[in-house]
Amino acid sequence: MELRKEIKLKMYHEFEKLEVIGIVDRVDQFKQRFMVDGEWFDIRDIEGADIEHLTSKADELP
Repeated sequence: MELRKEIKLKMYHEFEKLEVIGIVDRVDQFKQRFMVDGEWFDIRDIEGADIEHLTSKADELP
């Protein structure tokens, strides 16, 4: 059973289109943020999420 899957998040940003693609490494519930690839993002900035169109290499193996 694979618990960690790659996700694609659409994030709010005032001046540009921002997407975060990767595996969530940590979640800080106290500060309401999450980490992907060593960078922290605010949970409240998430506008949408997509996991349907992303597949890992392990999912492609027969």
